[in-house]
Order: sequence, then structure tokens, then C-alpha cells
Amino acid sequence: MRIIAIANQKGGCGKTTTAINLSASLAFLQKKVLLIDLDSQGHATCGLGIRAEFLERTSYELFQESNGSIRDFVVPVNDYLSIIPTYLRLNHVEQEHTAGQDCLKNRLAELSDDYDFVIIDSPPHLGLLTFNAFTAAHEVIVPIEPSFFSLHGLAKIFETIESVRKTQNKNLRIHALMTRFEKRIRLAREIQEEVRKYFKSQLFMNAIEENVRLKEAAASGKSIVDFDRNSTGFRNYMGLAIEVIERGLIWDATEQQVYSKTIKHVIDAPEAPQVEANSIPPSEEAPVVAEDAQSTASPMETAPDDNTSNEEIWDPDELRPKKVLGGILFSFLNKESLSVLIAGDFNRWVAEPLMQVDENSGLWQKVIPINEGTYRYKFLVDDIWRTDPFNPRNEMNPYGGIDSVLKLNGTVVFHEHAKETKTGTC
Repeated sequence: MRIIAIANQKGGCGKTTTAINLSASLAFLQKKVLLIDLDSQGHATCGLGIRAEFLERTSYELFQESNGSIRDFVVPVNDYLSIIPTYLRLNHVEQEHTAGQDCLKNRLAELSDDYDFVIIDSPPHLGLLTFNAFTAAHEVIVPIEPSFFSLHGLAKIFETIESVRKTQNKNLRIHALMTRFEKRIRLAREIQEEVRKYFKSQLFMNAIEENVRLKEAAASGKSIVDFDRNSTGFRNYMGLAIEVIERGLIWDATEQQVYSKTIKHVIDAPEAPQVEANSIPPSEEAPVVAEDAQSTASPMETAPDDNTSNEEIWDPDELRPKKVLGGILFSFLNKESLSVLIAGDFNRWVAEPLMQVDENSGLWQKVIPINEGTYRYKFLVDDIWRTDPFNPRNEMNPYGGIDSVLKLNGTVVFHEHAKETKTGTC
């Protein structure tokens, strides 16, 4: 169960809009989601069409002693989405001082694995309720609108997160999300670049664009999923939901990897000449090479030098494309890269970004759902096309370049010309 707090003390940054529509989008993808409204204004509650003033129990009672199970507070919205609503009296929690900072955390422990995601809509100030959200959460999403005042207020929320990290001895994963984004406005683009420089891989690739349909959906008491699935807002939040799920899959896969051998500058190992991105016209209609076609293996062995004792240690077999929950996990290793994308037959040669999961070692990864078959693909590293250094099977393409080739057969990933065949178990 992943617990995600959505927080920013600045109002008008799309915090509650994100809480509602991310929750609804995850539910649309058939994930069991619980949304907890901790903002006494109750906008997440009324944004899903719920009249909390007529309910016997709201999030206020969560912070009172001996008030039954947390499951008694849950109001179902649909088969996959539920909410613990709130009302104005939640304001009294911070005045009464009867609840500790770990009250919500203890309550959520009762749920065990009832839900895939718990999304917490935090209040727009840094008080007891926000501390409870941070203490209970594993991750925090910080919505950032493209304005000077939004950037100016980030220092305070990170001070609060750091305080929770120290007092609770926990490592909160931080995500940044651009909201109310208008790419036609130069200031918005400049602020996005500043946010990207600061947050790097913590910034979601998906930004939430300014979209009137999101406001209309909230006014009608519906999520954008139920209001308009043809809107930009729906596409933005669905992309965000997929990226949230994907980050979790990558973390799960990364935590299972075993470090056993130092790989230093592996992408600099000799291989077929690389060319600029715009000089290769990759096509989804490229002919499939026959199974007995000549293959060229990329050199994989790189001897560690005496100065690599403190480098991150990786087993090259663990970094080859491998089957994980949700698809195939692709990996690329380079500390200096600013961006790494992947394109291939499996995504019609539309380059998709990898996520930098380890800045120290320069590890980039992405999970892509792929069916059985044989696929050509390449990495786009800082606008340069590169083959996969961890996949020894390469073949000439119709344009005179070299592609990496991946063959999937059932639960096995075949790497021809490798020392052994790697099974698909993660």
C-alpha cells in the first residue's frame, strides 16, 4: 500500500484538483484507492459530490480517541475509489491539541493492504494536520504552479519535510508536479526549467496544463474521469497516474537488484558508431530481420580500474532487459546524461523518457508493457542514438545503423550470443 501526501502551503497551486483527479485516474486503471480529505475546506469532498455535513463521521473523528475502526469512516465513490470526507469542524483538531503527529499513521496501519494507494489531500498550511500527513506517508507530491511566489514558498515545505525525516527517522520520497502549466507563456517555460534543474528526476515528466474542463468538473462534483474523457485534463492526469504506477514498479525492481560487479563507463565501451538523433529515420514499418540474420554483439566486459572502489556496484546481468511486474524493465547507466529516452517497435519509435532512479551511479530505468515477439529498439541519450550496452544482441537496420534486438518468448527473455539465457523471474 503506497501512501502519498499531496502538499503545498500555497493556495491555488492545484493541490486538491490533483488529489481528486489522480485518485480517480488510478481508480480508472483499476487500482484500489482511498482519498483522505485533510483540508478543512472540504474541497476534495465536495469535488466528488459528497455532502459531508450530513455524515455522522468525517476525518475530524479520525483524530479522536476510541472512535471505532478507520474502515467505518470510508465512503465509497465507485468500485475502486473511496474517500474519507471532511467538514469544517476538522479545524478544531489543531486547536484542541488532543492528537499527536503519528495519529493518522496509526489509523492507516489498521488498513493493512486494503488499498493499492492512499492519497492524502493536505491543508494549505504547515500545521499538525500536515505533519500527520507527512508522518503517515511514504511519498509527497508537491504541486508547483509556474509563478515566482510558488517557487518562493518551496523552501518552507522542504523545511517541514526535513523536520519529519529527522524526528520520524524516515525517508520520504519527494515528487514535484508542474500544474496550471501553459507552454505558450515564456515565464511558465522558464520556471519549469528552474524546477527541473532543482528537482531533476523527481519532477514528473507529465505536467498538468491549464484546462477549464478541470474547473467545470469540480463545479459539477465529479472527477475529470467521470466528467470529460476527451479533455486535456483527463489526458494529463491519466499520464500522471501511469507515471506514478511506473515509478513504483521501478523502485520495486531496483530494490531487488543485487550489486556484485563494478561497471565503469560501460556506455563508452567500443560498439557500433553512434549518430545524431535526427540522422536516423526510425520507422515503425521497418522490415523484421530473419532469425538467422547476422548479429553483432556489443562488448560487455569492462575491467574496473583501481579508482573505482567507491563506485556503485552493478551486475551487468541484472541490468539487461528483464521481466518484472508490468512489463520489461530497461536500464541504462551514465552519470553525465541529462536525459535518456527509449524508442522501438514496441512503442512505434516514439521516444519515451526513462527515470533516473539513482543519481550517484547514473542509473536510468523504465518499465514498458510488451507482448511476446521480437523487437528492435535504441536509447536516445542527450539526443544521440545508442544501442543497449547491456543487451549483447545487435543487428543492422535498413538505414545502415545498428539496433538492439530483444526477443520475448513466454516468460523468458532471450539474449542470443550471451553466456546464458536469463529467465523472466524478478
